Amino acid sequence: MASHDPDDDIADLEIGIERGPGSTHSVRMRVTRPGSEAEERVACDGLVLAREQLIERANDAARYGEVLTRFLFSEPALRDAFVAARAAPRLRIRLALADSAADLHALRWETLRDPQAAEAPLLHDQRVLFSRYLASFDWRPVRLRPREELRALVVVADPQDLGDYGLARIDAAGELQRAREGLRAREGAEIPVVAVLPDPTCGRSTLERMLGGLRDGCDVLYLVCHGAFDRRQAGHAVLFFEDAEGRVVRVPGAELVARLQELEVRPRLIVLASCESAGTASDATTRDDGPLAALGPRLAEAGVPAVLAMQGRITMRTVARFMPVLFRELTTDGRIDRALAVARGAIDVAEDAWRPVLFMRLRRGRVWYEAGFSGDSGLTTWPSICQDLEMRRCTPFLGPGLLEAIVPHRERYARRWADEAAFPLAPSHRDDLTQVAQYLAISQKPSYPAWRLTRDLIQELRAKLGADAPHDEDEEPAEILNDLLDRWRTARFGAPADVPADRSPVDPYAALAALPLAAYVTTGGDDLLVRALTARGKQPEVGVFPWSRALGKLPDPFARDPDYEPSVKRPLVYHLFGRYAAPKSLVLTQDDHFDFLLAVRNPEFHDRIPAWLRARLSDSGLLFLGFEVESWAFRVVFRTLLQQEGAGARDDYRHVAAQVEPEEGRVLDPAGARRYLEHSLKNPDVDIYWGPLDRFFAELARRRKEVLA
Repeated sequence: MASHDPDDDIADLEIGIERGPGSTHSVRMRVTRPGSEAEERVACDGLVLAREQLIERANDAARYGEVLTRFLFSEPALRDAFVAARAAPRLRIRLALADSAADLHALRWETLRDPQAAEAPLLHDQRVLFSRYLASFDWRPVRLRPREELRALVVVADPQDLGDYGLARIDAAGELQRAREGLRAREGAEIPVVAVLPDPTCGRSTLERMLGGLRDGCDVLYLVCHGAFDRRQAGHAVLFFEDAEGRVVRVPGAELVARLQELEVRPRLIVLASCESAGTASDATTRDDGPLAALGPRLAEAGVPAVLAMQGRITMRTVARFMPVLFRELTTDGRIDRALAVARGAIDVAEDAWRPVLFMRLRRGRVWYEAGFSGDSGLTTWPSICQDLEMRRCTPFLGPGLLEAIVPHRERYARRWADEAAFPLAPSHRDDLTQVAQYLAISQKPSYPAWRLTRDLIQELRAKLGADAPHDEDEEPAEILNDLLDRWRTARFGAPADVPADRSPVDPYAALAALPLAAYVTTGGDDLLVRALTARGKQPEVGVFPWSRALGKLPDPFARDPDYEPSVKRPLVYHLFGRYAAPKSLVLTQDDHFDFLLAVRNPEFHDRIPAWLRARLSDSGLLFLGFEVESWAFRVVFRTLLQQEGAGARDDYRHVAAQVEPEEGRVLDPAGARRYLEHSLKNPDVDIYWGPLDRFFAELARRRKEVLA
């Protein structure tokens, strides 16, 4: 049963502002109502913003907001678009300021009034989710992580010589305690604080130590420090960090942005606060006039999915009430814009309630997801999976995510290759290894992508293993790669035969080898599964689908032994997309995928898939592991499956797709993904498991124990 998506009742209103001729601006609105994929658009040009009135009303948030409201909604068409969107149960507003209007970020948009009730602040309505939406120069997709795996880094910079700069000391101990309490918002849903600065063991709150903590894999950065504007460069923010002795180090905002861009994985959320709580009253305000908020757009543009900062001076009382609610709500459903709306409601009587500002590049505001089956399907799905396993009627399809759990590389290599080769297509395609490999196959030669992939993996694994890496150059590259992969897997997880399947982190190959399966269909080119099966005392046989006449002779256990029938003791490992040992057999480029599909539809090649396996694919439960539903690999495998005869036999089984690291705003839609699979398989018993593979395997091991007990 599909669950209700919390976004199903939200109307989306994107307000775009661009600079026009002279002192005018153009305002464009795009409205998407709940249950509709169609957009309603309206645009008005020649609008004039009364900047003098904003200056005059700078000390009166209500009157300041009235000026901005008149600017946005004075035209009937714009007002009507807002009213239409507001009719939905909830409204998500994304304010998108074009580069030509970037100076408008300095305005206090969070003071907007309700066009339908001018006396009310628009953002005091918790049904209105508001953020400043920013595109990014970083086209890497925002990969979400399960809530249970989130980790936070808290940094409080309190240099001893702040007084020399006219700034009050920060109560570091108090701020750290409040941060811990806020992130531990409610029992069972906290975001663990894995590191804090300053710390007796870690040292002072230096920039390098903060970056080191982020490299270890933190999802939330809560940074408390002072900021200022560099008088030599108008509008350029400076942050006050510490050096190793606890003295002030002025870090330009541009440097912080550049250093964060260097990180392979950036925080999903950065919360910036400037607090002066040492020895001051709770109603005292910071002396920060907005440099941290000014840094927000640059951090978001640099690839940080969400940045929350304070627009200038805010009282300690407001901060103390606001932050715990923000983090409590963030742990509820992972939507930072909704959490902000609720937290702002907790301070709506305060004069500075408009101060928190959210800069975001997330379409749905989500910074984490709930691992597990969508809706209530998990209540019935696990027993069905266990039953199919025990009856030896389950066939796993293994995707790229399996090897990515050992050594993540596809997106990194795609970006690296694209940069080196001056990849000419859209930046959004630079993370797609299939598309970049296609370009390399054309600009270099067809065999280049497979050679380059093998070489890069070997170099990376040798760097990881160091002195433990074998250096037998007489071996074939594929054998060297498989040896390195096996050593790196053992270094991470232990010996395959000794690692229990319910241990975390879980070795996916060892977990698969422990299951009572007669066949495995894989898109991977490595031999890790064969080695894991061998370590379990099994005798795997390897087959490769000959999707091209140019591939020559490939392993075929059925041709070698006409009496061979796969079993748990002697399972079949069937490579659909080739092996590293036969580089020409690897399906890497777009042309390779198209040729593969043509071969599957061609009776000559289709019949080369062993008859035993064709029958099994039509008469067993299917388990898709390590795929992303929208990926090339999944679509091609799916089309291959649909070509098999006897599809009606699948009605007796339950099928599962374990979605790896869903991407925010794109496929994190359990109902839609499930409908797609159900329609394609012509079977209503298809479930989506959202989460990393190690969590799936750990849960599967636990459920099997319960069933077999």
